[in-house]
Amino acid sequence: MPKTRRDSKPAAARRTTAAPPSLSPKAIADETVMVAGVKSHYDHYLPVARANAPATVLVFRGDAALAHHNAHLAVTTLLMHRDAVAATGFRVDFGAIEAIPQIALALAYAVEQVEGRTGANADLQATLARARVLRDIGMSSVTTLVKSGDLRAEDLKKLRKGSGPLNLAGELDALATLVVEKQGVFRNRSPFTLAHAKESADIAAALKRQVTPKGGRKPTATALTAAQRDRDLLAALLVARYELLERAAGALWGRALEQHMPTLLSRVGVRAKKKAVAKSKGATTKEEVGGAGVEGKAEAPKGGAAPDDGTG
Repeated sequence: MPKTRRDSKPAAARRTTAAPPSLSPKAIADETVMVAGVKSHYDHYLPVARANAPATVLVFRGDAALAHHNAHLAVTTLLMHRDAVAATGFRVDFGAIEAIPQIALALAYAVEQVEGRTGANADLQATLARARVLRDIGMSSVTTLVKSGDLRAEDLKKLRKGSGPLNLAGELDALATLVVEKQGVFRNRSPFTLAHAKESADIAAALKRQVTPKGGRKPTATALTAAQRDRDLLAALLVARYELLERAAGALWGRALEQHMPTLLSRVGVRAKKKAVAKSKGATTKEEVGGAGVEGKAEAPKGGAAPDDGTG
C-alpha cells in the first residue's frame, strides 16, 4: 500500500521560516564587532594627517567602526587581486593602501576622544552598544523575511535612516513600529520579538535624550575643539587613502567596482549583478569581458597614480 503524507496542509500553510543560527540574538551579540580605537595608530597617523590637511576639512559624522569594517574588507579584496591590478599597468602604492585599516582604527580612537569615556558619556557608550545589537538583530531579521517573500523590499528600504546616533535611534523606532504592525509575519519566523521591539523603542528614546546638547557632560571647549579637529583630519586622511584604493580597484574592475567592494561608509553588502542575457546566440556581454566591459575599464591618469600623502 503506498505511503501517504500525514500532513495534507498546503505548503504555504505548513512553512515556517526558522532564522538561521547566525541570526539568533545570542549569535548577533557575539558577532557584532565593537571596534576599539588603537592609540599607537593614532599617534603614528595623526602627524601624517596634520601634515596633509586639505584646504577644507569636513566634519566627520559617520560611524568609525563601520568605516573600519568596510576598509578591512576592501583592502583584503584588492590585495587578493594584487597581481591582476599590477598587470593593468596602473601604478599603485600598495603600502599606502595596506595602511588603510590602521588609519580607520586611528580614527576610531580619535572619535573616542571626542565622545569621552567618563561620566555621563559612559552611559551613552553602553546605550549605543545595545542599540547596535538590536539594530543588527532587527535588520537581519527583516532582510531574511524580505528574501523569503514575507516582507517587501520597500519595508527594508524604509528602515534605513543613515549613520549617526540619531539615525540609529530612528531605525530602532522604525523597527519597533514594523514589528508591531506585522506581528503575524515576525511571530515564529524571526529572532526579533515583541520584547525586542519594546526594548528598541526604549533604547531609541534614551539615545535621543543622551545625544542632545544637555545629554552628557562635555569636555572643555578648547579640548573639545582640538579633539574634533584631529578626528576630522584623520577622517580626511582615511578618505584620501580610500580614494587611492578605489582608483586602483577601478583600473581592474571599471564600472563593476561596486560589485566587488563597498564604499567607505556603506551599510549595504556587496552584490554582484547578474550577467545580461545575450541578445543573440554567441554574443558576448560587457560584463563577460574583463568583468565590466571595455567601456567600464578605467585608465591610469597621466603621470601614473597620485603621489602618496605621507609615510605609510
